[in-house]
Amino acid sequence: MTYILNIETATKNCSVSLAQNGETILYREIAEQGYSHAEKLHVFIEEILKETAVGIKDLSAIAVSKGPGSILVCVLVFLRQKDFAMLWEFR
Repeated sequence: MTYILNIETATKNCSVSLAQNGETILYREIAEQGYSHAEKLHVFIEEILKETAVGIKDLSAIAVSKGPGSILVCVLVFLRQKDFAMLWEFR
């Protein structure tokens, strides 16, 4: 099976979804007045992986939106992606 973790932080919306073989199986999204990406991004990722019982090592890819967006959010997404990449090396 192919699992892709999708991360969207380019706008005021912050969303994370998990797709299995091209179909979205679970997602989390918040669309507030302000930016809450830093608080929600990691929570959404952890919730989705826990609820679907999909581990980091089960992911085939991580898809991230290109922007525009807050530079802080871009940095947070990049750092989180690096965390996943380092964990992938041990699978």
